[in-house]
Amino acid sequence: MSPIDLTDSDKMSYLANLWLIARADKALSDSEKALIEQVQKTIQAKRSHNTAAQKSVETGGFSLSKVGSFADQVQNLEDMVALADSDLAQAEADLSDRLRQCF
Repeated sequence: MSPIDLTDSDKMSYLANLWLIARADKALSDSEKALIEQVQKTIQAKRSHNTAAQKSVETGGFSLSKVGSFADQVQNLEDMVALADSDLAQAEADLSDRLRQCF
């Protein structure tokens, strides 16, 4: 994945989309956390973006959203799919379906 040009707000939303999928099954695996941290670096987001994204999801103040250009949205969706556990929880599947409907 190559770096993409996102605003600070978009970076937070991009990461929040990932946190929402990762936390949908109420469990956070080490591999999910590692992937989110990898994506944070790839999109050149600061730790503060990641922390704000995580908090917005944990407090219920965030819902899936489109981020950036169409190419950015596709990349975000790819990252969200990569977060899905091998046994995709129903909550994760429902969130993924809602995002696909946005396109």
